[in-house]
Amino acid sequence: MNQNSMCYWWPRIKNLGIPVPRTVITSLEVTAVCDAAEQIGYPVFLRTDLCSGKHDWKSSCYVSDSSKVIGNLAKVIESNVRWQMLGIEPMAAIIREFLDLETSFTAFIGDMPINKERRYFVRGKEVLCGHPYWPETTFNNHPARMANDPEWESKLAKLNKVDSSERVLTEYAATVGAAMGGFWSVDFAKAKNGQWYLLDMALGENSYHWPNCERRVDAHK
Repeated sequence: MNQNSMCYWWPRIKNLGIPVPRTVITSLEVTAVCDAAEQIGYPVFLRTDLCSGKHDWKSSCYVSDSSKVIGNLAKVIESNVRWQMLGIEPMAAIIREFLDLETSFTAFIGDMPINKERRYFVRGKEVLCGHPYWPETTFNNHPARMANDPEWESKLAKLNKVDSSERVLTEYAATVGAAMGGFWSVDFAKAKNGQWYLLDMALGENSYHWPNCERRVDAHK
C-alpha cells in the first residue's frame, strides 16, 4: 500500500490521544458516501485516501448537504489525477467532521478558507522542525491562486505568527513519529475554540518543505 494513503496511516495514529476530526472510511460509491455523511452530519469534509482537491473547495471537498455529494465526489476523484499518472489509484472515500477552524480569508478558485495551520517534520520520534502551512508565495505567484481579500498579506502574517498554544504540537508530532517510524510530515490546524487537530500526514520526501529551513537538508538524509 502507498504509505501516503490515509488507509495506511490513519489506523496507526487515530487512537494516540491526539485530537482528530471524526472520520469514516468507506467505498467510493455514492450511496456509501451519503450514508457516511449522514452518520457524521452535514457539512462534511470529503476526500479520497490520497487527496481532497481542496483548492476547488466548494465544488470538491466541502459538502454542505446531500444534494452536493454526487458532483463534489466526482470532482474529488478527478483531483487524484496526479497519483493516477504514477499508477496509484484511490482506494477509499474519507468523510470527516467539518471543523470550525481559525480562518482569516479565502483563496483559490473554490474560495478555500485559509486557516491557522502548521506542518511538522519528524524522523521517528525526533521532531526536525515546524512551519506555518501557508507561505506567502502560495498566493502571489499564480492568478488562479490569488487570495480573495485585499488585506490578505497582513492577515496571513497574523495567522503565521507563533502563539503559546503551539507548544503542544511538538509533543503531538513526536508521538506520531514514534508510532509511525520513518520520515513524515504531520499537519495540524487550530479550531476557533483553541484546540489543535491533526488533519493530515504524508511521507516527508513527498511534502512541501520551506526552502529556507536549516533542517531541510537533514530531513532528506
